[in-house]
Amino acid sequence: MYLIVLSLILLTAAYIGYEDYKYRAVSWVLFPILGVLGISSSIMLSNSYTTALLNFSVNLTFLTIQLAVLFLYLNYKKKSNRALTKKIGAGDIFFLLMSAFFFSPLNFLFYLISSLVFALIVHLLFLKGKLYPQNLTTIPLAGLQAVFLILCLLTSKTALQINITDDSWILYKLLIVWKIPTFLKLILMPCRPF
Repeated sequence: MYLIVLSLILLTAAYIGYEDYKYRAVSWVLFPILGVLGISSSIMLSNSYTTALLNFSVNLTFLTIQLAVLFLYLNYKKKSNRALTKKIGAGDIFFLLMSAFFFSPLNFLFYLISSLVFALIVHLLFLKGKLYPQNLTTIPLAGLQAVFLILCLLTSKTALQINITDDSWILYKLLIVWKIPTFLKLILMPCRPF
């Protein structure tokens, strides 16, 4: 069943990428579809409605704070109430909201930062190579993040063998591999023996 949901996610994300690249706009109906598929995927991977809802709640809170700070900063800097809507499209915000369904909080933070770096690099390469249609120079952020979502979902299941709805692999790397001090281990993971 998960493979069917994953296939639908990949098709939807690929179509979002295509539309955003070609038209710099995405059909609004694709976002609820991606959201429902994200919820389904998260529930299947975590085996828990509660975990999926908790992950989404934390991710949504993080996004809300981030967008609020960005809104306040742009309003202060540009002296305009519409500064945010001129800098980032509604489709970009909707895509970020829908992608919050897929990940646990630390994985989402990793995805968000990595996808923005990926989008910037690809955008600069496309500008240099003049690969955008109709001489468009704006960043198709939702589309590039959709492509990065495809890469994340495929590599997490194949090459990396990690569960993107569980932060334990990141915490393990922080605590064991990177030799975080013992007092931080007790704060970050009180239920696990060391």
